[in-house]
Amino acid sequence: MNICPCGSGKKYEDCCKKYIKKALIPPTAELLMKSRYTAYVVGDFDYILETHDPATVSDVSRDSIIAWSESSKWDGLEIVKTKAGKVRDKKGIVEFKASYIANGKRHIHHEKSLFVKIKGRWYYHGWAE
Repeated sequence: MNICPCGSGKKYEDCCKKYIKKALIPPTAELLMKSRYTAYVVGDFDYILETHDPATVSDVSRDSIIAWSESSKWDGLEIVKTKAGKVRDKKGIVEFKASYIANGKRHIHHEKSLFVKIKGRWYYHGWAE
């Protein structure tokens, strides 16, 4: 893989790989969102679960994550809007659109996600209201 799937235009090695392989911790909610999307693309299911808020991770199924990821051809991430989620924040919202093809049909997953910072690390909490 050359260009990072997150849409940054950077090489994967210089972008999300450093977060997924735990060389660095994403400093913002948006960078965590981008690296989680990339983890779906590259099939790193442990990263997806490890970056899910411990308070809500029991609401997700590893098997469903794997099934969705492997049955989809991921083809783009658009960050629509962010609210807070910066280095000094404790919470943030990232609205995004992830496009993919499944069963021969194009789909767009549009979500406003809530991220929380716990002990200096960002986690995906779930859908924001």
